[in-house]
Amino acid sequence: MKEAHRRSDLLTTPTIGRVYFIGLGALAVLWAVQVFPTVWRDPALDKIASRIIQGYTYKINDLLDFVPLIDDVERSAICRPASLRSAAVIRLRLTEEAIKTADQPKIDKTLDDLIVSIRNSLQCAPSDSFLWLVLYWAETSRNGFDFRYLDFLRLSYKLGPHEGWVALKRSQYALALFEHLPPAVAEQVLEEFVGLVNSGFYHEAAEILIGPGWRLREKILPRLKVINIRYRIDFENEVYQLGYDVEVPGVERPEARPWRR
Repeated sequence: MKEAHRRSDLLTTPTIGRVYFIGLGALAVLWAVQVFPTVWRDPALDKIASRIIQGYTYKINDLLDFVPLIDDVERSAICRPASLRSAAVIRLRLTEEAIKTADQPKIDKTLDDLIVSIRNSLQCAPSDSFLWLVLYWAETSRNGFDFRYLDFLRLSYKLGPHEGWVALKRSQYALALFEHLPPAVAEQVLEEFVGLVNSGFYHEAAEILIGPGWRLREKILPRLKVINIRYRIDFENEVYQLGYDVEVPGVERPEARPWRR
C-alpha cells in the first residue's frame, strides 16, 4: 500500500510541474500577443517626440498619420512611461498646430485629447516636470485660469527647477499669465528668466522677452544686473537683432533707429 502511494507521488509531482510550466508559457504567449503589437511601434513615437522637443517641425499630416499608434499606446493596459510621454508630446504639437488655424472646434478637440493624454502619462510616471507644465497650460487654455491649476505649475518647478528646455516652455506659459500668479510663483518665474540668460539661452530668452514678457520688461530687465556683464551684452545684442531697444543694466544701448521698438 505504501509502495502504491510512493508511486502515485512520483507520478503526480512531475505532472504538477509540467502543468505549472505550461501555464507559465501560456501566460508569456498571452503577454506577447498583447504587448508586441504596440511595443514595436514605440521607438517611432519616441523618435518623433524627441525631435519635436528639439525644435524640429513636422508637417501636420505627417503627425496625423501617427494618431492611430498614439491611440494604441494610450489604450494599452500596460504602463510604459516613455511611450505615454511621447504620445503626450505629439498631441501637444497637434494642439499647437490647431491653435494656429483659429478653428475653435478643432482647438477644443485637440486640447481635450491632450489633457486626457497627459493625465494618463502622469498616472504612469508622476515625476515628469514637463508634463505637469503642459497640463497647467492645457487646462488653462481649455477652461480659463483657475487657481487649482497653479498646483500643476508648482509641481513643474518643484520636480524640474533647472531643466533648461523645460524652463524655455515654462517661462513662456508662466509669463503669459503672470498677473494671476501668487507672489511666490511669480518670483520663481522672474528668477527662471534670469537663469535662462545666465545659462546662455540668449536668443530664446530674447524671443520670450519680446513675446509674452514684453509687458513685464520693467520687472524682468533690472534683475539681469546680477549676472555676468558678458552675458548681459550677448542678450542685449539678441534683442537688438530682433528689432527692439531695451535697457539692460550695465550695457550701453546701441544708437536707436527710427523703425525700432
